[in-house]
Amino acid sequence: MKTRLTCCLLLLLAVCTAGLAQQTPYASFYRANWQMVNPAAIDRSHYLTKHHNTLVFNSAFRQQWIGVEGAPRTYFASVEWCPEQETKYMPGMKLGGTLIRDRTDAISTTSFLANYGYFFHLGRSQGHVLHLGLSGRINQYHIDVDALRFKHDNDPVINGIAAQSNYLYGDVALGMLYRVGQHFYAGVSIPSALKVNISGQNEGLNLAKEIRQHYFAMTGGFIPFGPENPLDRDKLLYMFEPSFWFRYVPGVEYSTLFNGAPFSFDANVRVHYQNKFWVGGGYGSNHNAQVEAGVAFRWDNHPNDVGTRLQAGLAYSFPAGNKLLAIGHSFELTLSYWGL
Repeated sequence: MKTRLTCCLLLLLAVCTAGLAQQTPYASFYRANWQMVNPAAIDRSHYLTKHHNTLVFNSAFRQQWIGVEGAPRTYFASVEWCPEQETKYMPGMKLGGTLIRDRTDAISTTSFLANYGYFFHLGRSQGHVLHLGLSGRINQYHIDVDALRFKHDNDPVINGIAAQSNYLYGDVALGMLYRVGQHFYAGVSIPSALKVNISGQNEGLNLAKEIRQHYFAMTGGFIPFGPENPLDRDKLLYMFEPSFWFRYVPGVEYSTLFNGAPFSFDANVRVHYQNKFWVGGGYGSNHNAQVEAGVAFRWDNHPNDVGTRLQAGLAYSFPAGNKLLAIGHSFELTLSYWGL
């Protein structure tokens, strides 16, 4: 068999044993679109600006394992519309949608998420807000048979794969998040609330995939410091942003800091300067380290405008700490628009 086929069969093996691995696309750009992690979370642009952002667009691209043929690639584009902020007397809501495509050699998954969030103040505590969220998801799982290469063109496994090359299934995500103003957040979510079985069988071939329930937790903060008024986010000199993402999938075995454990995590930090650019870094239990940087552009129509912004970021991750998992380096590009 050719090298490409060997690589592809290894990737097929990874998918066929999906019950023993995380089944949602992994990417550090989860911070660019929190709907992917927790449907209750309001976009992070809310924490970085003085005024409310009604409309937010996010997009990103991730190339994993640079130089490896057939390595995973992930794309997403999302929109979030949040017409009003909550007040002490009135709740708020948000609507959103995300389109994700994740491809690994001949195997791809395309997903569309429709998101609804509802949030309100807790009692009379100004700034203490509870967010509740719900997402519906449609997924298409596909094997591109034409991308497979076999030593013998009449290999019977070809027909077996072709008969099982497409699956269409739905899923639901649930989330809850607690927020303290623009300073702190902590939330839990179930991005795959339904335990879905999608399988196909053919003589001599048995491909099966079980979509297991996932459990996520996210927390972090935005800590202002510098000589300017810390209540005016548009005039801050520095902003310190730590963030953590925890993932738990019962019945799996991760190769992480704790081999055989059913959980993994990422820890990241960013430092923003005058809301014009940022630098950051992080480390994950998958033994990948990351460095990142980004810039922000702003233009206003009048002094009371919310401040339309365009942000672009680049992240680069590399193996650090475990030679067995040192498959290759990865990079991500993100682009966001905030405005009225």
